[in-house]
Amino acid sequence: MGTTWRELIEESRKPPEVYDEVDYLIIRALRENPRLSASAVSKIVGINERTARRRIDALVASGAIRFATICTPDRFGYNNIIDVNLRLASPEGEASMDEIVNYPGVCYVSSGWEKNSVTLQCKFKSTDDVSFFINTFLAELEGVEVESYYFQARIYRDADSWEPLRADFAESQRISLGADGE
Repeated sequence: MGTTWRELIEESRKPPEVYDEVDYLIIRALRENPRLSASAVSKIVGINERTARRRIDALVASGAIRFATICTPDRFGYNNIIDVNLRLASPEGEASMDEIVNYPGVCYVSSGWEKNSVTLQCKFKSTDDVSFFINTFLAELEGVEVESYYFQARIYRDADSWEPLRADFAESQRISLGADGE
């Protein structure tokens, strides 16, 4: 059997890496414009191009950043955004999670502090799609109970806009860059 959704969650809870001021400045530059070349990043940050390329590669390899195309759901007609809170009855509910995670429209899945508590965010084109998902698909899954759900009228800030605080970068590693940016 493959990796379960719960094993994936546990794998993602690794202790954080230590990043420094240069990493912070690189991340900020790439947040402003993800299409920047390593050369452009090096000029903004004040390091040489080879160092910028190496540091960007290291940030990607460590999982600190990733490059992705982010689609805007409403531009494709997905204007019905719902949050759903589920309660799982083990082991039946656990067995249903792969179906839930892979359902078209489900874009976010997290488990709560309680082992059997799950939150979903879903995006659908119509209220009929929402109704089918809640009242048919989820209702028919063994060991899954819908505790609550609500429509999101407006999202003021989404998860894609998150970034770490400057304080998350090691004080001891804030360095004065030399003339060559090393």
